[in-house]
Amino acid sequence: MSTTVRLVTVAGLLTAGLAAGACDVSVGDGGNLSFDLVAGVAESEDRRSYTLPPNGEIVIENGGGSVDIAAWTESTVEVTITRQAKARTDEAAAALLAQVEILEEIAPQRISLTTSAPRGQSVQVRYVVRAPASMATTVKNQNGNTEITGMTGAVRATQSNGRIQATGIEGPIQATVVNGPVLLDLARVGGDVSLATVNGPVRISIPSTASASLSATVVNGRITTTGLSFEDLNQPSGREMSGLLHGGGPRITLETTNGPIVITGQ
Repeated sequence: MSTTVRLVTVAGLLTAGLAAGACDVSVGDGGNLSFDLVAGVAESEDRRSYTLPPNGEIVIENGGGSVDIAAWTESTVEVTITRQAKARTDEAAAALLAQVEILEEIAPQRISLTTSAPRGQSVQVRYVVRAPASMATTVKNQNGNTEITGMTGAVRATQSNGRIQATGIEGPIQATVVNGPVLLDLARVGGDVSLATVNGPVRISIPSTASASLSATVVNGRITTTGLSFEDLNQPSGREMSGLLHGGGPRITLETTNGPIVITGQ
C-alpha cells in the first residue's frame, strides 16, 4: 500500500510539472527524487555585417549551441546570432540571458566572435553566417552541431558532443569531433583533408575523378569503400588502408576510434 501511494504521488508530480512547463528530474542517494521546473524562456536576436577581403578569416567559438556557415554571392559577411536562456520563470530567464555576451574582435583580415555565458546554465547560442566562399573559416563548438556549406577557403573545425557536416567543400579542411560524427562531401579535392573522431563515424564522399593520396585508420570499427578505384592499394586489414586516386595528389587522412570509416565515390 505504501509503495502504491508513493508511485501515484510521483506520477502526480510529474503530470503537474509537465503541465507547468519543462521539468528536470534527478534521483539522489537513497532514491529521493528532486524536481527542477524550467518554465521561463527568453530569447534575443541580432544581426551583424562585416567587410573583409576575399582572403579574410571568420572565427566562431561557441560553448553551447549550433554554428551554420554557408557561402553566398555577396561581398559582405552577415552574421545572425540567436541567444536563448531557460530558467524557472521568464524574469529569471531574462536575467540569465543578460549575462550571455558575444565577444567581438575585428581586424582588417579577420573577425572573431566568442560566446561568453555562465557555466552550468540552460543557455544556447546559434550562429548563422553567410560569407564569400573564398574566406577561411575556423569553428570551435560544443554541445550542438556545426554545418559548413560551399566554402572554397580553408576550413578548420573542432566539435564536442555533436556533429560536423560539411557539404560542397572545395578547399583544405581539418575537422575533429569528440562524441559525434564527421560527414564530409567534397565538391573538389582542392587541398589536404584531415578528419578525425573519437566515438563517432567518419563518412566522406569524394569525386570519382579526383586525384588524391588517401590513408585511413580505425581502432574499433571497419573501413569500407565504394565507387573508387585505388592505385598502390595497401590494406593489411579492415582497420587500415592507403592508396592513390589518379596518381595521387593532396593528402586525405581519416582516423577514428570507436566507429567506422565510410569512403564513397561520387
